[in-house]
Amino acid sequence: MQLKIETGALVSLSPADAKIIRPAIAYKEEIAVQVRKGKGGRKVREQREITKYAWAHKSKDMYLFYRGNLPRVLAYLKKKNIPYNITGKFTPLPYTDLPLAGITLRDYQNKLKLSALSSNRGVIHAATGIGKSAVLSGIIAACPDARCLIIAHMTDLVSQLTENITAHLQEPVTKLTTAAPTSSTRINIVTIQSLNRFEPADYATQYDIILVDECHMVSKYDGSYAKVLTNITTPHRFGTTATLPTKPSAKLALESLIGPVVSTYGINTAAKEQVLSKPKIVLLKVEKNIAHSNIKIYKEALRKNLVENQIKNDFFLDCAQRLNNKGMSVLLLVNMIEHGQNLQARASHTNLGNIPFVYQGVPQEERTRIKKALIDKKIMTVIGSNVWKIGIDIPSLGAVIIAGGGKSQIQTIQSIGRGWRRTQTKDTITIVDVFDPSCKWMTEHFAERLTIYFEQGWMGNSIDDL
Repeated sequence: MQLKIETGALVSLSPADAKIIRPAIAYKEEIAVQVRKGKGGRKVREQREITKYAWAHKSKDMYLFYRGNLPRVLAYLKKKNIPYNITGKFTPLPYTDLPLAGITLRDYQNKLKLSALSSNRGVIHAATGIGKSAVLSGIIAACPDARCLIIAHMTDLVSQLTENITAHLQEPVTKLTTAAPTSSTRINIVTIQSLNRFEPADYATQYDIILVDECHMVSKYDGSYAKVLTNITTPHRFGTTATLPTKPSAKLALESLIGPVVSTYGINTAAKEQVLSKPKIVLLKVEKNIAHSNIKIYKEALRKNLVENQIKNDFFLDCAQRLNNKGMSVLLLVNMIEHGQNLQARASHTNLGNIPFVYQGVPQEERTRIKKALIDKKIMTVIGSNVWKIGIDIPSLGAVIIAGGGKSQIQTIQSIGRGWRRTQTKDTITIVDVFDPSCKWMTEHFAERLTIYFEQGWMGNSIDDL
């Protein structure tokens, strides 16, 4: 007896057949539970691992799973020698390998483009700075009759993508606002926040291709991206990211809502092929602050050791000044707005002077002006918050200072990717990280970042190099 799979925007199964395929879409997730220790003992919180399944919907009559998981499910059925029959309409994406009007794709960009197009949907995992907007432009150009929607998560990225894709394609790109979810042009670009303000019926059937920039943001089944991507009917969707999610649930959510990874071009490969600058890690140490070493509350420890630590902030500013003196432009990255404001205030009393601080509260026009001035080296040092940690390209950037700490692999790699792009005058990007032994969290977070540097091959030499 064949297992019956009916495809559409979502994939439907009978409850009996759903039971057969559910191991294919299972994932582990940790949850906190209250447990009592001993008979009559006090309750404590413990982490427990549970199994969940990536169902889009389930009822007594029908189960639905996400179209992006279909390759995974079919591979599972083949492995288990379970016969199946697929019904439902699916039209492969028609495309032609057409050249771009405003740019010639490099060989690696063309390979990424064609690999994605031939797969109909999926994730392009490629390093920051390799020209992912050119790859997206190539996909759009290959489908000249398709209506395309590009989704980003920040207005800075919308502006950058609009400028790049317009130049690559030499045709208009409309930046959508909350006024309407579509336009008369075939290529539209919008923030996920704006798109979420519309009713799904207003955009669900309006587009032939969906393109998601920095798609690692698609990491859960109940977020803003999930709402939009679940309601859009087209199966033809592509995402680009330099950093894939690490949590099992986030990995599966990305695959569910966009598709599996279909093409890869890594950081180290790009550096070897002289497409990207090679990261040069500089590790420094600040003196332990005994007064802050016994703080028991995490948020207070961060405030004392980062935001209000004037000795440490002066250390960061001195590093920036020394790098400027070597002709390097510098991006000082922070996680908290108050920290950036304190650095900015301290800098005004040094030779750095009145350096800009870019954060969410700075108007878009001013952020664009600062970015251009930093690229042109008319400004040599800028403090950046989370709005400049992802997707923003500054090709001439000489150095990044990790002033805000943190331990996230995605955030760390994205942060140092701002200046990865190789230029005629730059083949390395300097990354300055600081070890602060003042509290356990600073030590642990530094160790996590150090692990990332080693795993990426940016630290030390292997025996093969000797």
